[in-house]
Amino acid sequence: MTEPPLHILDPTILQSLRDLEDASSTFTVADVIGLYLATTPPLLAALRQASDAGEHSAVRLHAHRLLGSSAAIGGQAFAARCSRLRVDFLSLSPRARAAHLATIEAAYADLARALQDAQTLRQQP
Repeated sequence: MTEPPLHILDPTILQSLRDLEDASSTFTVADVIGLYLATTPPLLAALRQASDAGEHSAVRLHAHRLLGSSAAIGGQAFAARCSRLRVDFLSLSPRARAAHLATIEAAYADLARALQDAQTLRQQP
């Protein structure tokens, strides 16, 4: 049985965030997206550094943080890649770790573009 493809950005989660925004005077989706886009690159850099050093516990910590924040914002595919690295890190060769990190970084770039596009579409009349 083939699993359905994961969304770069899950529209139902994004809509849930927008529904919260509509019910709140202090919460904005733009703020959440901005915070996510500002805090994720340093976590990715820390993840790469920990992986390059072979620091399993640090890889698990950073991958878990990325997994949680990305899932909360709707980044299913990126979160799934982080989860896989967190689980499989010890069984991967250094070359395979580097390759998997490259897919994580590419998935983040896709997610960042999708989030920026979602914000642009939301701001248009």
